[in-house]
Amino acid sequence: MIKNFRKILIVEDEPIMRDVGERILRRRLSTNIMTVDNGFDAINTAKIITYDLILLDLNIPVCDGWEVLDEIRKFSEVKILLVSGMEKDFCTPDQINKIDTLTSGLIRKPFNITNLILEIAAALGENVSIDPVCPEPDNLKGRSEAREIVHDLNDIHATMRISCEGYFYSKEHGYFTNKSRDKKAEHLEVILTDIIDSVELANNVVKKIRRL
Repeated sequence: MIKNFRKILIVEDEPIMRDVGERILRRRLSTNIMTVDNGFDAINTAKIITYDLILLDLNIPVCDGWEVLDEIRKFSEVKILLVSGMEKDFCTPDQINKIDTLTSGLIRKPFNITNLILEIAAALGENVSIDPVCPEPDNLKGRSEAREIVHDLNDIHATMRISCEGYFYSKEHGYFTNKSRDKKAEHLEVILTDIIDSVELANNVVKKIRRL
């Protein structure tokens, strides 16, 4: 289990991806999550707060992710996972070198939520905890079964929202342009995997409700 509530900074300018991602990671990884929506704030907050991990989107305003990475590496060795719709194969040799030497890896959008969590846990060098750490509603205190159902339903909603928003964001920003049929199929397969995971979780929720 990740102990002492590790601190993660999410640097993402898309409100849906940022807010829903924050909720999922806080629940699944038992961590303190902070968010910023631009490169300038990412650099400044990293100077003030000692994070255990920064989840850094490359396509952000003010300073892009590459600039943020260079600046943070001047004063910190914090673990950084890059997030981008661009594949590593399309990066320049200099960018590939930065990924390999300055970061814990590149996560490509769209991403499967479970795989994202495992990537973050691996970067932190810890096992994944799925214990809820957010305060439960007053009317659920002492009712663990009901509390678990609420958290599971939140996970289903958040997972599907991120998956669908990621797809439409990618389409809107031209990530499908000139992509091969195999690459398009791979992109849609990620969404399908999230749907399957959500359906399985929904089945478990139904079973829990019937036991109440």
